[in-house]
Amino acid sequence: MVDAELPIVTITGVTGYIGAHVCLRYLQDGGFKVRGTVRDKTNPEKLAQLRLAFGEHFDKLELVNADLLNEQSLIDAITGSTYVVHVASPFFFGGTEDEVIKPAV
Repeated sequence: MVDAELPIVTITGVTGYIGAHVCLRYLQDGGFKVRGTVRDKTNPEKLAQLRLAFGEHFDKLELVNADLLNEQSLIDAITGSTYVVHVASPFFFGGTEDEVIKPAV
């Protein structure tokens, strides 16, 4: 199958623990074009961690910026996707329901 014909799966939050594991599985599968959302795709520290974790598969990953609090950024990130795996979630101690639950939903 030619890459252009592969379905696109967008995975939110690929720099998170669960998102990274899910993303790597899709990359290893080889049956998908994989797009991952990050807060800032120019952050060298976050990208270095992904590059190390994904190894040879990192170059097959398309990264796009997305902000859980910005609906349009999420719409832009998933445009053209066949599938979306939403695992991104804000996490910090002491957050209210509005700060933690609503953005995740």
